Amino acid sequence: MAKPKNPYPSVRFRLDGFIQMEAEGVTLHEREQKFHDWYMQHREKREAATLAKGMITAILNGEMGQQFVQAVEKGDTEEAVDALQDLLSVYAQ
Repeated sequence: MAKPKNPYPSVRFRLDGFIQMEAEGVTLHEREQKFHDWYMQHREKREAATLAKGMITAILNGEMGQQFVQAVEKGDTEEAVDALQDLLSVYAQ
């Protein structure tokens, strides 16, 4: 007997974009280098999309934590990146 059709099928999401490169493994925009390195590290294990979805969901639900929120309010990009690195280490486990 065939499996019954799911009345609420999953929704596929895609985030298509480009990172401009200056050289092999070097981004044109220094700010994007950390993202490039993170993406390259996680794409081989096919986990980049799952991790990115988790981080975007946390951002949209206000679950980033006080460290990130305070860094953004102060405009401290370096501190915000450090807070996101901490969050990434939680989602990467």
